Amino acid sequence: MPRSPLYLNLLLLLLQLALFNIGCRYWFRAERATFMETADRIYQRMSLEKPVDLLFLGDSTMRLGFKPEAFQRRWAELRPDQIRAANCGVGASTGLEHYLALRKSIRQDLGLRAVVYGVFGLRLTDPECALQPGSPARARLEYFLDSDDEATLSAPVVNEGFLPFSISRWIPMYAELGSYWVKVERLRRRMSAWGMSNEARNVYHHRDPVRWVFPDATHVTNHIHEIVNGEFRFTRAIESIISECEANELPLVVLFMPMIEEVQKKSLSNETWLRYMETVRRRLRERGVSMIDATSWIKMSYEEAYFDPLHLSDPGGEHFSKLLAERMMTNRAIADSLSERNEE
Repeated sequence: MPRSPLYLNLLLLLLQLALFNIGCRYWFRAERATFMETADRIYQRMSLEKPVDLLFLGDSTMRLGFKPEAFQRRWAELRPDQIRAANCGVGASTGLEHYLALRKSIRQDLGLRAVVYGVFGLRLTDPECALQPGSPARARLEYFLDSDDEATLSAPVVNEGFLPFSISRWIPMYAELGSYWVKVERLRRRMSAWGMSNEARNVYHHRDPVRWVFPDATHVTNHIHEIVNGEFRFTRAIESIISECEANELPLVVLFMPMIEEVQKKSLSNETWLRYMETVRRRLRERGVSMIDATSWIKMSYEEAYFDPLHLSDPGGEHFSKLLAERMMTNRAIADSLSERNEE
């Protein structure tokens, strides 16, 4: 068989490189467009009206847990000046999306005086599992991480016994819950396309809440040990949020959202958690960021205060929001920064 001329092989190689370059450019543009569309979607769901003094960012724990009306009422009872708070928490969202939504809000000139970013667990220092290809979290969540993974399933495999087990499988503490639930919703839509019921059948409320929220204390302890004794690092998302607030001279408050008491007792030893929180507080202070630890604020019963092991109920959210107004007012650094912005 005659061999192809050398120039044809070179031409074919150049053509392949050109196509690869075009494909990469298209992919990056598509990814950027997707992120910007996500930011627009989040911002539209905010329904913000000028002016806004306090912007509250976060995922579903913030969306369901913070009640602006209760916060504003309690603030008005304690101080003569009024403050307008907006809850911009969005369920099934990630830190990058929060950053993009913050940028969008700042550019809308809402008159912001401060930003409060609600986080849960170790999310300030543990990146989303989707960004860690070799992590144990990726291995356990691989079924949900890749966009087309659920397409490889067949209807006979997704049966009544298998589906609830798969959706309600435990996840590591450092897994980004927003990305997890997005994949669950994609699976439900895929089921609907197969002609199956897309009714949510996970057993979220019936599982051990500690194992569901913080399943593996070893991973938690190892991560905290790395942060406290090793090289400290914030996630890229929180670094971007801090930098954006610095550039716009906006005071930033990092708020650790409440945890159920059972989680605190079984999954986080007091000594371990306190060491982690003190390290984070010191690092945030070095960046000029205030921190509020609300993990143990809620003293109400679980049935009354929580909708599920992660999210506060309406009564719990009312109680938490009033406490937050009181704590923000008594925190001198936060109160002074708000007063200075108000005088300006």
